[in-house]
Amino acid sequence: MSSARAQGFYSTFMNVLLVWALLLTVRLTISFLGGLSTHYVMKSYLAWTAYMVVPFGVRSVQTPYGGMFLADTALTVIVLVAAELLVSRLRKRA
Repeated sequence: MSSARAQGFYSTFMNVLLVWALLLTVRLTISFLGGLSTHYVMKSYLAWTAYMVVPFGVRSVQTPYGGMFLADTALTVIVLVAAELLVSRLRKRA
């Protein structure tokens, strides 16, 4: 694969990882603040993004705001950002 083509592939993959992490960060914010998660639009967003979370098996924690801190979602965001960093290093070498 040519260098420009590889860099284009890596850039696209990095963008996908970044958008995925951003969607899950919004999920974390909505679920952390319990009042937001009661709205029907937010409920559908939480249901839709539940398919994007890697099930690590870590328990969620109740927040003082009436919501939940979704530990699996937070770990998924950390893994996605670490993967994006790895891909950015690969792109620089391509």
